[in-house]
Amino acid sequence: MMRLGLLAALTGLALGACSAPAGPPFAVSTTAIEGGLLKQDYGAVLGGNASLRSFPITWTNVPAGTKAIALIMIDKSYNDYVHWLATDIDPAPGGLPDGGATGAGFPQGANDTGGYGYFGPMPPNKHMYQLTVYALSGLTDLEPRFLIGDLQDAMKDKILASATLDLPFSPVKS
Repeated sequence: MMRLGLLAALTGLALGACSAPAGPPFAVSTTAIEGGLLKQDYGAVLGGNASLRSFPITWTNVPAGTKAIALIMIDKSYNDYVHWLATDIDPAPGGLPDGGATGAGFPQGANDTGGYGYFGPMPPNKHMYQLTVYALSGLTDLEPRFLIGDLQDAMKDKILASATLDLPFSPVKS
């Protein structure tokens, strides 16, 4: 009887250690990288105006229970300067198309230029931008022009997963 109990305990331990493998991780990508840099279409030529045309984004392996997508784009080379905040994006399409921030059906936050929505890179030299996409378990219910702190607070207990994409950008002379 004791042997059966020991065998059952060991079998239980072995079965517990054999949990189902995790699926592929939540990921974000773009087709807007060319030659290792974000394409000029989505930023500014040196001395020119910044683009307001956002680049295409794709997210994959969205976690079960995701009700919304949020994103933050900052300039890592310039004190985390905010270029784009957006929230309550429908996760179902699996991304945003080229120019998807324009006329978007989701709230967009204030960028550090004083405007809101997407504001493309326009550095004097090569900078590293970072886009982080969040899978959320619920809506943030933020109104347009929210600040980065508002978004971070609203997401705090709703983040199921996040994925980050580095976006190097270097301006060309006009």
